[in-house]
Amino acid sequence: MNRNENLVRDQVFIHSAARRGDRLLVKLHVPDELQRLFVARAVVDGIAAVVSPIGRSENTVLLAMRCPSTSANPTFELWSPGRNTPLRTARDGIAWIDFDTLHDSVTLTPPMSETRARRLAKAAATTGLVGRMEALRGDALIGWAFDHDDPGARVVVDIFVDGLWRASTIADQPRGDLRNRGIGDGAHAFHWPLPDDLIGRAFEDFSALPSNGYRPLPKPASYAAGLSAAAPSGPADGPFARALDAQVLRRVPVAIVVPIFNAVEATARCIAALLDHTSTPAELILIDDASSDPRMASLLAQFEGLANVRVLRNVENLGFTRTVNRGIAAAGRADVVLLNSDTRVGPRWLESLRLAAHRSARTASATAVSDNAGAFSIPLPERESAHDPADDLVIARQVAQTARALWPEAPTGHGFCMYIRRDCLDDVGLLDDAAFPRGYGEENDLSMRAVRRGWTHVVDDRTLVFHERSASFGDEKTELMTAGRKVIDHRYPDYTSKVRAFIGGPGLRAIKAAAEDGFASTDRAPARPRILFVINKETGGTPQTNRDLMSAIDDEYDPFILRFDRRTLFLERPAGAENEVLTQHSLATPIDPLSHRSGEYDRVVASWLTQYAIELVHVRHIGWHSFGLFRVADDLSIPVVFSFHDFYAVCPSLKLLDHSLNFCGGVCTLAEGSCVPELWDEFDLPPLRDDWVYTWRAQMAEALKGCEAFVTTSPFAKQLLIARLPSLAERRFPVIEHGRDFTQFLQAAQPLKPLSPLRIVVPGNIGIPKGARLIRDVKRLDVDGRLEFHILGLCHEMLVGADVVLHGAFDREEIVERIAALQPNVGGIFSIWPETYCHTLTELWAAGVPTVAFDVGALGERIRDHGGGWLLTDTAPEAVYRALLAIADDQQGAADKVAEIGRWQQNAGAEYGVAAMAARYTALYRDVAATRQYLRAPSPSQAHEMDPLDVV
Repeated sequence: MNRNENLVRDQVFIHSAARRGDRLLVKLHVPDELQRLFVARAVVDGIAAVVSPIGRSENTVLLAMRCPSTSANPTFELWSPGRNTPLRTARDGIAWIDFDTLHDSVTLTPPMSETRARRLAKAAATTGLVGRMEALRGDALIGWAFDHDDPGARVVVDIFVDGLWRASTIADQPRGDLRNRGIGDGAHAFHWPLPDDLIGRAFEDFSALPSNGYRPLPKPASYAAGLSAAAPSGPADGPFARALDAQVLRRVPVAIVVPIFNAVEATARCIAALLDHTSTPAELILIDDASSDPRMASLLAQFEGLANVRVLRNVENLGFTRTVNRGIAAAGRADVVLLNSDTRVGPRWLESLRLAAHRSARTASATAVSDNAGAFSIPLPERESAHDPADDLVIARQVAQTARALWPEAPTGHGFCMYIRRDCLDDVGLLDDAAFPRGYGEENDLSMRAVRRGWTHVVDDRTLVFHERSASFGDEKTELMTAGRKVIDHRYPDYTSKVRAFIGGPGLRAIKAAAEDGFASTDRAPARPRILFVINKETGGTPQTNRDLMSAIDDEYDPFILRFDRRTLFLERPAGAENEVLTQHSLATPIDPLSHRSGEYDRVVASWLTQYAIELVHVRHIGWHSFGLFRVADDLSIPVVFSFHDFYAVCPSLKLLDHSLNFCGGVCTLAEGSCVPELWDEFDLPPLRDDWVYTWRAQMAEALKGCEAFVTTSPFAKQLLIARLPSLAERRFPVIEHGRDFTQFLQAAQPLKPLSPLRIVVPGNIGIPKGARLIRDVKRLDVDGRLEFHILGLCHEMLVGADVVLHGAFDREEIVERIAALQPNVGGIFSIWPETYCHTLTELWAAGVPTVAFDVGALGERIRDHGGGWLLTDTAPEAVYRALLAIADDQQGAADKVAEIGRWQQNAGAEYGVAAMAARYTALYRDVAATRQYLRAPSPSQAHEMDPLDVV
């Protein structure tokens, strides 16, 4: 030990200190002869700080440093050069005195300017922070930040979007250019991926503000252009995608622990909400802590027969905390949700909480927001939000649909509804039932223990849980709160400052700003369950019927559309006659036709399903989409309804026509040649006939196991589908016909006249499967001009110049009037495959025109059921020609068919429109949603056969 070090040890000590804002002044006793040698370094509340000598006087040195904590009297240690132990303090300890008094007691060191001295000594609003927001690309914010006053620290940067805090990121990424420029060690860059809801959006402002700074980082000259950047082409990122990639949430077991003591009515409401809205696999553990109200026993007895509900009863009153610990132990290896018995959960509450709690490897817990849960209350903390309990579902959905998954960190969770991960419990232990036997403080203590071991806690701004607050404790609440708080303050002196910082911090402010929309619904329709309709084309009968359905259910459901054109995914919602594109994503690699899958597609759709709070998926057609959609929805506990509007599930040929254009019924024929896929290029797939088609069906059957229900539009289609895919019979499979609305029914069919040609109108887009070749060949046989074909719609080129009359395309809304204007005798539908419904037949009947069709599929079923037409069995041109001539000669027969159509118009046509169709779909949606009520599942001993929903 050298002489100078001995002098420092013996003669230098800390005399007094003062605090103002983030500045700390420390007065040292330093003999004059040592002042020229003295340079100190400091650790303030465990964080290294740079020390600046700002003044000297006789035997005294005044030091200034940054104080990183918010505590009034921070802990600090000072070292002098070469020492391994901190400087000692004065014999009577450190005196904390007034800042100005301490500042003025020492002469500022020249040649320091008066302005600089005031800035350092009195914590003026300038720091040594430098940095830059360098680029706002379509998918990320890039920049750097460095603190010259604390070169070893990594600056925390707060991100603000349009004036609202969105997230915090750390400038800790290494960059060679920063190191070469002398910016610390170079590891001071940040790269913040834009969340999904910000990608491709235009902004008014985007700012990056160091959390210990006073002004935002400078922006590049190209900043304005970046605000309107186009959507990126890379895979989706953001909180939803990252959380979903981190783990398969569905496989994380969860137990809901509800401690109960009296408050029977509140408990009944709590359990009812749990049974209604727990839509992901979980176990409910109800623990009666020896309630004195005799009604509690009979209430809980109602749930003992449910497979996923356990009722535990304490022989004697153990107190709140010991009861909760019993529940945590009973949950085994599952994650645990602590839920008060005076709460009411809403739709998809558990899925959202679990997603937030698993946002990172060291996230310990996620706490819901509430209408009445202290600092976790929205829209205003510490105030109960008045609302009618009948509006619970609307309000909960509004919050979920308007929240942005900010998931801000909090110093503590709140036990009214707190999801705790099992790995955290393994690390920090159970609740302290000795210090908090009756509750109030036990979750705060657990949270702070977790924080000290490197865990974090988040607030799930997407999950709103209603809370009646302390129904079980009654007037004892105040006493319990006071006692618990004393323990917390003693164990964790920084607890109060941390909570105050959280309450006043940007994260909670951003949550409240977004939540105001959830509570103020006067300017828009109340929130409804969101349904995602999956389609592959914008035109044709399926998208048109889907638009009818979406319009009809709009008062009960909020429809969204997922469309894919083999390269780009579009998420849309109806907006009048068109759709509004909410977001889109172009795949880097197209869907693989052989597997019908894409991992990138699955990640993007999983992110959108979560971000937009979708509650049900209805696949209208899976063509071009990834089969992984079903697994993704199942992992997210979102039920799927699947519609069959053709036979794509049986064979990629879609219409089950073989190479010779003969209907095979899904049984491969002996015809020569290969069957042609309709939605894929011919060489995308191996040979289908009697070969790869069986691999296709196996893949389809496996994928469809993720569906809750199937729908088709004709009994024939249902029977054929089940015959080729028997596993379809294991699910609900109703037949729901398409409904159509017409402004009026007409009687446009012209009576047959002797020697006049039979005037046949053929509506639709007439390709070969819809009879183009047959019409051409029949007309070639008509050398006497007995038949007159009128094609209303687009047609195959073989009909051009084929002695038929072409009338061009039509609008769907005017089809009945266009048919009537042609004054036909009959209509013709010459499809050579079994259509699953056929809107054209409905349109012809609405115009009052009897129709000729083949006796196959839905056409045969419908004409047999209602009359109104003639059914042919032989598709040969000669047989069809003879049949049409016979119809032309049967005036009375035609009149009878017109009369049958009149009866259809008065009955089925008038009664079964879009509203009737929609009512049957909404009944199915409600039924399917109920199947996801996992807590209502009966135990095996009490399970009973459910009546199947069959043909509607």
